[in-house]
Amino acid sequence: MPYDPKAMTDDQRTWSYKFLWLGLPASIMLLIGLLIDENSILITLSAGWVVGFFIGMAFVFRQDEFVQKQIAFAANMALSFAGIALFLQLPKVTLVLGEASAFLTDPALILASTAVVFHVSLAFRRLSER
Repeated sequence: MPYDPKAMTDDQRTWSYKFLWLGLPASIMLLIGLLIDENSILITLSAGWVVGFFIGMAFVFRQDEFVQKQIAFAANMALSFAGIALFLQLPKVTLVLGEASAFLTDPALILASTAVVFHVSLAFRRLSER
């Protein structure tokens, strides 16, 4: 195997693997903050973390194959949730749901819920593969 000077060292790989765990509490704090008070400092801090995690996913190619598979699983679950949320935005579906559709029409809540689904499914996959 050829030498790759840009490859992650074992310490960097271990740190980034452990760092991914912080996304779960941050995304849950974001969702709770949006449900409680939209002007909370909790939202600003947790949103910064969640946004940083998702921007960092652009560099998933630097991770090993094991972590890439876990992230791909979580991304598939989050995309499935996003597809369901988009389906529920259809006019006839929102008419059937009535008052329940108020939660489904807030883009911030939908995005925060998608982040929670991503991180919960990532945690599930990580715990089930130990």
